[in-house]
Amino acid sequence: MCVRSFVAVLCVLSSTQAFQQQYFRVSPRSLRVQEGAEAVLECAVANLAGQVQWAKDGFALGFSSVIPGYPRYTMFGDRRHGVYNLRIVNVSLEDDAEYQCQVGPAQMHKVIRANATLTVISPPTAVEITSHPHNSKLEVREGEDVSLECQAKSAKPPAKLVWYRGNVELKGDRVSKEEVKEVESANGNPKGTRYTTISRVHFKAAAEDDYADFTCEARHEALSRDHPMRSIVQLSVLCE
Repeated sequence: MCVRSFVAVLCVLSSTQAFQQQYFRVSPRSLRVQEGAEAVLECAVANLAGQVQWAKDGFALGFSSVIPGYPRYTMFGDRRHGVYNLRIVNVSLEDDAEYQCQVGPAQMHKVIRANATLTVISPPTAVEITSHPHNSKLEVREGEDVSLECQAKSAKPPAKLVWYRGNVELKGDRVSKEEVKEVESANGNPKGTRYTTISRVHFKAAAEDDYADFTCEARHEALSRDHPMRSIVQLSVLCE
């Protein structure tokens, strides 16, 4: 009996040591994606035993590859290898959220979860020097106080504005501190808020400003430096 008990204990220990809990072979990673692009959140589970689903801000999306109520969302991959990725096409600001890959319990396997944040960015819809159409001409008199206001509209996160006279950046007292205003929120979700940035320049028109271009340029992570968004006004200084 002692020999049999000892063998039984060894068998139990051996089977326990051989057993491995389900775990994330690939955990989802946080992403920053431009509005309108495609996002893929990866999730791969080793020793998979439980059912897999995704959750968005705590709301479970279900176990089906086609997710009811979310036509732009698809759970896809290779179930034999425990791959359950989440694809979101035509990303919008309402998709900005925390996502969680959830694996349910099964027999001796425990529940496991892994989080990732999807941050959706959006460039300005327009950059305008207010009251002056792009490439327009502004007539002023020499010595006259000139004030130009520029707006970069509906960006997320807020854009930054830079002023130039010709190719030289304007700095210091000529440029006012930027203002940032919230303009709208997607479905009441604060993560979907867009912002308008406002900047102004102030100076006295001088004779050397005649035919000078004053440019307002928006800088934003969703914009390429090779294709900036700008608005330009050319000064025509009338000398007395």
